[in-house]
Amino acid sequence: MRLHAELVVPPITAPSIVLRGDEIDTLRAFAHMPNVLATPPIPGRTFRRRAVKAVATGINATSPELTVRGLRSRLRWELLPSQRLCDWLPHLKHIILVVAEPKHLRESVMLKAADGFAEYAHAHLERICGAYITVTVLLVTDCDQPGLLAERIDQRASRSPLEPYLALPWRSVAEQPIHQSAIAAYC
Repeated sequence: MRLHAELVVPPITAPSIVLRGDEIDTLRAFAHMPNVLATPPIPGRTFRRRAVKAVATGINATSPELTVRGLRSRLRWELLPSQRLCDWLPHLKHIILVVAEPKHLRESVMLKAADGFAEYAHAHLERICGAYITVTVLLVTDCDQPGLLAERIDQRASRSPLEPYLALPWRSVAEQPIHQSAIAAYC
């Protein structure tokens, strides 16, 4: 009697999102998602450069001494690493900056600074890398639902980019998916 058993090898699912930058409490749930490669990488985890479509960067800017000018400077500090990732990851479409901003600054001022940076970063990456990269800045200090934030970032990374740049506060992200907020902002 012969037994014929077929060996079923599950497909290798490579991460499609790289998480880098500062550790922020609201990004812990996101770091444990199956399609996210948190840096430093876990030993033995498969990683294919061509599979990565998005890079999410955590920025902890909660210092009480931070000014709006300091926030702009901190955001621009992340531009060079993003540029290097754009060169290294050939299918990169999204750069998502998740910012834990200081509570003492007005949200409208921070949104204006984040929006200006996102516009500048998109134009810079398009000029330097020759690729259309959507830049999204999320201000998440008031985030009390890390699971929802992880879901929203994953949804953003899985969709094709329509708008070049976007800056949103947490309440807009919590109310509806990021792409719907983008449609509302640009229409």
